[in-house]
This record gives sequence, structure tokens and C-alpha cells, in this order.
Amino acid sequence: MLEKLKLLNFNKSLREIVSKDFSVVLNKIGFTEGQIKIITEKFLFLTTNSHTTEIFEESFHEFIFKQKIGEFSFEDAFKKLELVRANRIYSEISGLFNLSDKVLDYGCGNGLVGQLLSDNDKLFITGCDVVIYPNESVNFPILKLEGYNLDVVTNSFEGGYANSVIHHDENVEKVVQEISRVVSHKFVLIEDTLQGNSEIEKNNHSERLFINDYIYNRLLNKSNIPVPGKYKTAEEWSNLFSRYGWRLTKNDKLGWSSILPAVFRERLIFSR
Repeated sequence: MLEKLKLLNFNKSLREIVSKDFSVVLNKIGFTEGQIKIITEKFLFLTTNSHTTEIFEESFHEFIFKQKIGEFSFEDAFKKLELVRANRIYSEISGLFNLSDKVLDYGCGNGLVGQLLSDNDKLFITGCDVVIYPNESVNFPILKLEGYNLDVVTNSFEGGYANSVIHHDENVEKVVQEISRVVSHKFVLIEDTLQGNSEIEKNNHSERLFINDYIYNRLLNKSNIPVPGKYKTAEEWSNLFSRYGWRLTKNDKLGWSSILPAVFRERLIFSR
């Protein structure tokens, strides 16, 4: 992963864009302009001077987790941002499933979205993830993904959803294959889709997306989420799901993220 970050040392344009992107995230967390400059400079310094990904991440974590936002610790401020994000995602999924449906939250992460759907929409949520780190408020069951397999029978869930998750896996087709085994009727995919009118534009967007993704999921928390950067266009996601019997019933362009400027989010609703 560090090798991808070292592109910043050779691509001045990408370095400038990513620095601005990082500044937006830090501003959303609550850092002052002075703090943002110091943190961004530390990030760029470490990308140049670290010899391994492990050293880079450890060094940045040691630095960032000592920072304060007013009277709050960085960790507490980041948790507040995560709650804002969870409420937004909840609003994008709420109402799409039937009352009392059994619904799979694929890649549930901290579980905040699933808990909102459980509490407010009365859905029977089951989460799953390769790394289990639920918020203390979460009380629905979470299964650990072993490889690409879930220890449940076929068609265990009427519905399911994944929010900006599947691109975190090295083999996205195996993920879709297992989702298709355990979810019977409806699946809602919210993804960070590739944008661009040419392969060059899409490749440039993919590089920027990866660094945004890495900053949020690897540097600003310690969840150890994989970031292989398996981004696709909405059409490519639709084609992949169609191979497993799913029909795209709606594609909503949710727009550019206010937290991660490189992220353009689309909601694809599949049924069968």
C-alpha cells in the first residue's frame, strides 16, 4: 500500500489534490487551519520517509491520536463524524425493506447503520465483516467472515445491503457470489463508483479514490480494513450482479461525498 502512496512523490498534481482532500476530511473532524497544515505535512513527510506500510501507519497513528480538537480527543471527534455519516447512510437505506425482514448488513463495520435500521425500521439485522469492531451501542448479531463464506444456510435473508464495502475485498466476484447465496430477494449496493469519460480519467480517479479510502480507513482509525482499491463503474457493478441472477431495478446517483471529496456515491437496487 505504501508504494501506491509514494506516487505522491512523483505526481505533483495528485499530491496537491490529495492534500486538499485530506484538508477537507480534517476540517470535518474539527481541526483548525493551523492543525490541518501540520497534520497534512506530517502525512506527506511519512509517505516519503517510511520504509514499510507498518512503520508508516504506526508513526501516523502515534501522531494523530495525540491530537486534540478543543477539549475533545481526536478519537472522540472522529466518532462524532462517524455518527453523522451513519445517520446519512441510514437515510439512504431506510424504507427500502419490508417491516420485520431479515436483512444482512454486509461489511457492517462499527454497526451504527444497522443499529439505526434495527431500532427505527424494526428490521432483523445481522451483520458480518472480516474485522469485528462494533460500537458499544450495537446489539445485533455480527458474524465473522471466514474467507468468503458465511456460516448460514442458503437464502437466510430476504434482503441485504453493503455501503462502500465490496471494493475493500481483493476478489469482489466471490463476495457477490456469497451475497447471492444467502440473500434471496433484494440487495442494496451503495458504492464509490469510478468516474471519467476515458480510461485515463478513470485511472486518475482510481488513484485519488484509493488515497482518500486509505486515509479514512487506515490512518484515521485502527480498524485494519483492507484497501485493495477494487473500484468499478456503476455499469460494471450491475453487470457483475447480473451474472448471479440479479436485476437492476434502480440506480440513484447520490453525488459527491462531503467528507471524502474523491468519492462519488451511487445506490444500485437489485432484485430477483
